[in-house]
Amino acid sequence: MTEESRAPVHRWTLGRGRTVPPGPHAFAAPYDHAEGVRDASADTYTVLLTGSDGGRTTLRGGFGPRGGS
Repeated sequence: MTEESRAPVHRWTLGRGRTVPPGPHAFAAPYDHAEGVRDASADTYTVLLTGSDGGRTTLRGGFGPRGGS
């Protein structure tokens, strides 16, 4: 993990010759914060996918307010 513009950045890079098969995938990244409930409504993510042909796709989203008690 690195930090850019005060935001944690996690990068996953496949080894040479490795591919990710089509389908749904889940990526997890650790994030430490102060003990207790944390409001994630301002948190966002950006995923940059680069294909073997050099094509790129960018996905962006957020986590919204936490539910529950």
